[in-house]
Amino acid sequence: FIDNVDSLLGRPVTTGLPVIANEPAGHVAWGGTLPPGHFPLGNFLGVPLHHEGDVIGMIGLANREGGYSRTLLDRMRPVLAACTGMVLWIRAEASRLRAEQRAQDERARLRRVLDSLPDPVAIKDAAGTYVECNAVFARLLGRSPADVVGRHARDLFPADVASRFERDDAAVFSEGKPVSLMHWYPATPGGSRLLHVNKLPLRESNGQVGALLMSAHDVTELHERSARERLASQVFASTSEGLA
Repeated sequence: FIDNVDSLLGRPVTTGLPVIANEPAGHVAWGGTLPPGHFPLGNFLGVPLHHEGDVIGMIGLANREGGYSRTLLDRMRPVLAACTGMVLWIRAEASRLRAEQRAQDERARLRRVLDSLPDPVAIKDAAGTYVECNAVFARLLGRSPADVVGRHARDLFPADVASRFERDDAAVFSEGKPVSLMHWYPATPGGSRLLHVNKLPLRESNGQVGALLMSAHDVTELHERSARERLASQVFASTSEGLA
């Protein structure tokens, strides 16, 4: 770790040029070079590592018997190229790991949001695969979320229901517009339930629909109450006509 880039040790990074100092104490950048506890510096070779015009690191060597020379520096070119490749690989791997961590964090946040919703919610990709769902949706199927993700509608629903769902999905992907409809879903422990289903297109950065968000609200009780009210109105109307 270089705590002072303006020192002899940091000069290869700040100038982008190799530094050969066989008498470090007499070098113009010597002052304050060594941090406390550093081993004595009899001689020093610092070589910057370049990539596409930028300094991405450096190699520092010290205390070689006989010192360092331009000839030795030229002989080190293959080693410098290998070290540059190693630094680039480390950077790429670190970037990949950071991206993976961000993706995991975003997925965890999405999971918390989905599980906070009282209605069944799921996300499907363009291939019809469930890529996410909340616990309410999974319970509707008698499964866990992990047992739903990665599956298709035909793996989870009766064939006629799955076909209907897939037709609705195809309309969302082809037209890029939300779909709102009613579905009787028969496979719940409490019997058939009437669900008000909304399917919304989720667009990628290029504007293409890459997935859809499905939410469903159970309107069975509202439907049954409306049916009872209609029946009561009809009975009242019939009775009134008879009394008249």
